Amino acid sequence: MADEQHEVRSINWTRVFGFSEIFKGFRMAIHPSKLLLALAAIVLVFASGWVLDQFWSMGGSYVYKYDAAGARSNEIVDYFRLTGERFDRKKTAIADSRLARAANELAQAKQEAFALNKLRGKLSGTPSTYFQQAFSTQLAELNSGKTPPPDTAASILQDAKDKDRSWSSILSDTWAELSVATEKGRAIAEKAYDAAIKAIDESSLTDDQKSEEKDKVVESWRLSDRALSERGRDHAEAVRKIRGDGIFESFLGYQWECVKNAVKSVTYLNFTGGLDGYRRTVRSRAIQPIATAEDQPFGATAAVPPTDSPGFLFWVLMAANGWFWLLGTHWVFAAVILFISLAVWALFGGAIYRIAALQATRDEKISACQALRFSAGKFMSFFTAPLIPVVIILACGFLLFLGGLVINFPIVGEIIAGLLFFLALLLGLAIAFMTVGLVAGAGLMYPTIAVEGSDSFDAISRSFSYVFARPFRTIVYSLVALVYGVLTYLFVRLFAFLMLATTHYFVGWGVFIGGDSISPNADKLDVLWTAPTFDCLWGRFSWAAMSGGEMIGAFIIGIWVFVIAALVVSYMLTYFASSSTLIYLLLRRKVDATDLDDVYIEESEEELIETGQSDEAPVEQVPTDETPADDADKKDE
Repeated sequence: MADEQHEVRSINWTRVFGFSEIFKGFRMAIHPSKLLLALAAIVLVFASGWVLDQFWSMGGSYVYKYDAAGARSNEIVDYFRLTGERFDRKKTAIADSRLARAANELAQAKQEAFALNKLRGKLSGTPSTYFQQAFSTQLAELNSGKTPPPDTAASILQDAKDKDRSWSSILSDTWAELSVATEKGRAIAEKAYDAAIKAIDESSLTDDQKSEEKDKVVESWRLSDRALSERGRDHAEAVRKIRGDGIFESFLGYQWECVKNAVKSVTYLNFTGGLDGYRRTVRSRAIQPIATAEDQPFGATAAVPPTDSPGFLFWVLMAANGWFWLLGTHWVFAAVILFISLAVWALFGGAIYRIAALQATRDEKISACQALRFSAGKFMSFFTAPLIPVVIILACGFLLFLGGLVINFPIVGEIIAGLLFFLALLLGLAIAFMTVGLVAGAGLMYPTIAVEGSDSFDAISRSFSYVFARPFRTIVYSLVALVYGVLTYLFVRLFAFLMLATTHYFVGWGVFIGGDSISPNADKLDVLWTAPTFDCLWGRFSWAAMSGGEMIGAFIIGIWVFVIAALVVSYMLTYFASSSTLIYLLLRRKVDATDLDDVYIEESEEELIETGQSDEAPVEQVPTDETPADDADKKDE
């Protein structure tokens, strides 16, 4: 028998290297409907968090950013690195110091409203002596016959304690005093400008010298206006040091810093750096048993090398600690914002996943409205899918809590607990199983519902089974999606930065006035909108340097810039949805031997697809000379 020869004509590389399907994620993620849905979700969550911050701030709930001495600190980081006792002491000390610091700020504001000491100190370096003398003269005339305010920080503090005043009310008085000081400073500067120009005209200087001195007066007047704006900014920062930030604002800022650092670590392919330091911090916060020399036969643990910089997993754990802080210190706020965020993501995120499911399987696109109808119909499935494992974990934890109560009984409690401890271990095993499945498989729950059209229980079952059946493939697919996602995100962010930077640059060509309040080289556009950077697309605004009309214009510009920055974040959400859908399809093919193009189609979607196909011109059948066999038989009959 002759040997048969087989020739390989082509290779299906996507079948051989299944992970290459993930590279479709970028094209799927930049779909306009997905981006708009993600943008709507971000705006709703952001607006909800802002409203909750305003509501919680009425009760004085703020997150400290500085300690009692005014040094930079972070409550969320302190919650992780300090023991519970030390954290509570530090938080109490900062809260107790707020009243004294507010009283000190009010005393300085009253002195400033009378003598304008800080403003005069900054004017001492102005180039025009005429302006300095005129300013001092005008201030002396205005304060003539008036006595300096007798209030000191100690007297204000004592008065606040006697009248049971809060630190927030004292800071409100501070704003009022500084508003008086600002109006007074601007009025005196205007009069000093006119008086200095008049004194120069009446002097015996030459015309060239007079022109030069007048230029110095103009520069000094601009410097006074800039000094007033800087003082307003400095006071706003001082108030922020005393008060702190809102809960949602602090939490969001902390999480975003973790995301940015995680992205940077992936660009350096640093995934596990810093974990030793993280473990040491966790170990230092734990209650240590009474140890002996025999407990450490191999000596102390070797020090971590200084090159062990924090990596991706480190920042993921730090982000998780942000959630622990929110749940541990503001659990009501956490419950409300989690409920809102999950409801918003169930509706809009479910729609994004549905578009991604049809695009990945059949390369077909449906409208955002139709995707929203699908997610609305499956809302409870999307909403409850990540909650059911959490409820199971909490139920097991409650049973362990009840078992722990037994230990409190004297003598017999310890014995009963020891005999039944295997039940506690079984519950711990269930918690471990649900926790690992939830963390590793949460990203596959929404794709299951979107692809299969099933419910939350099927989503949990499939996501857990795929992860535990193919853990290595899940890790490989996730790493590929992570690295590719970071690269595409940096490209999208670079594109947005170039868009904003070039807009600011070329618009600035046509603006020549109005920037003296913040910098000699600035213009009005710089006041309305600070030039963006790659790391900060939407930064802080110079509100203290703006007039009423400028504030309105800056607010409107800020909305447009916020939309662009939010679209960059929207890409992160749409890419996550697209890549996790592709990973789900790949795992499903490997575990269940299901084709990648197998997807649940609703009747309304089927009608839409058929309608789209029916618009094409029908193909006419060309008659041929061949006669079908059935027709030939009929002719023979």
